[in-house]
Amino acid sequence: MEIFTDGSHSLKPRMSGVGAVILNNGHEHQIGAYTDKCVDNNVAEVVAIAFAIKYIKDHKIIDNSKDKNLIIYSDSANALRKIRQLSPGKDDFEQTALDFIQDFLQTTSKKVTFFQIKGHVHDGTKLSHYNNIADSLASDYRYLGLVKLQNRLYNQSLKHKKSKYR
Repeated sequence: MEIFTDGSHSLKPRMSGVGAVILNNGHEHQIGAYTDKCVDNNVAEVVAIAFAIKYIKDHKIIDNSKDKNLIIYSDSANALRKIRQLSPGKDDFEQTALDFIQDFLQTTSKKVTFFQIKGHVHDGTKLSHYNNIADSLASDYRYLGLVKLQNRLYNQSLKHKKSKYR
């Protein structure tokens, strides 16, 4: 089984997207989510890995995989260093993601290998292809989170204006 992960982040307003492509038993799963809890892109990259692991556990993909190996690809040296060196998270949100990853690594029967790959490469290889999909998913979900945030703020301002003039 192979998983390609990526994170995307914006500061003002703060919003992150995470994306992953999971390749397993001839099937491809493309997943993503958004959150306003990541303080920067490095945290979003760690959260993307945790999100993908949670997905394969929740959907029993890991249990039904014929593969004995799980390879996780990320273009974030920082995220992989934190996972490998058991570095502390910047805040509780990142620490929760790191703890979740470590718990998975200690309890899974699969051999898990992490690989750092170059991001934003378009050389036609399998690695760049799936990394670019994960990158697009992360960016799309970050944008979706920003749109939902903007709509929520707009609706709140409308409610405020309506109550002000009643």
